[in-house]
Amino acid sequence: KLAAAGPEPRLRRPTVPPLRRWVWGAAGLTALGWLGVVGWPARMAWRDLPRRADQQLTWAQVQVTQPPDWIPPRFVSEVLRTADFPTRVPLTKAGLAQDLATAFAGNPWVERVVAVRGQYPAGMNVELVYRRPVALVTLASNEVPIDRHGVLLQLTRPIRDGHEAYPRIVGVKSSPAIVGQAWGDPVVTHAAALADALGPHWNAWSLKAIECPASPPRAYPPAWGRNKKEA
Repeated sequence: KLAAAGPEPRLRRPTVPPLRRWVWGAAGLTALGWLGVVGWPARMAWRDLPRRADQQLTWAQVQVTQPPDWIPPRFVSEVLRTADFPTRVPLTKAGLAQDLATAFAGNPWVERVVAVRGQYPAGMNVELVYRRPVALVTLASNEVPIDRHGVLLQLTRPIRDGHEAYPRIVGVKSSPAIVGQAWGDPVVTHAAALADALGPHWNAWSLKAIECPASPPRAYPPAWGRNKKEA
């Protein structure tokens, strides 16, 4: 015969003394209270951070690489105004650095935006490479400056006053492009590169002008590759 089964075993949980249970409850309530006292003001301060005056970026707090003499004054404000950049924007705004880079990249005097960095306590620094006039293209009614890539530049007073120092490009038949855009004529593009290379020696070698042909030079095969009829 099988022996009768005894009572099933049960898990016995330890009992917590009432005093200890009270201490634990009081500690939890105290911790929650401190979270409310410290955490809530911190959360409110973080929410109000973008509206604080010392966390707002103004046009005066945007610094750029020192512009050369040939660039007009009030360069920064002119760039930001043309790009419809806000006069006051939170430093915590998402994409702020990219917005500044886009604004300056669209200016005709800017060849390249190198970097945009934040400054302490409140400011932004934009590192730029500027376009440099290398020559003046002589047209029927006036002369216009271009950079080494053949991009048309604004004729500012410093360039006009120092016009004698720039190489001249003559014989251009095509019309100029919009300021800030490439001329679009390969003859002008090659003449600009030549002026950039010769610029440091222009006066020393007593050079007068770079004369452009009426049409781009044609490429001929070498003499040894021609037959008797072509020769």
